[in-house]
Amino acid sequence: MSTSSSLIPLTRDPNKQGSEKRVGLYLVHRAGGDVLLYQKLIQHLDEQQAVFGLQSKGLDGDTEPLKSIGEMAQCYTQEI
Repeated sequence: MSTSSSLIPLTRDPNKQGSEKRVGLYLVHRAGGDVLLYQKLIQHLDEQQAVFGLQSKGLDGDTEPLKSIGEMAQCYTQEI
């Protein structure tokens, strides 16, 4: 299996911090595997909020998809 990351930054600069440091928001993909559905949500959040999506492995056609919720949970936890 490839070592490509499932963790995708969804904000322009996920390291940007304002006067208060915020905990990152991590959003998991839906059944289709992509995280594009969160674009409208992100537009309504403070621009200083770092947002990351966990995209399904295998969407690139080169990486083997994860086969169970348990595998996904283990992989995504390690990447966060």
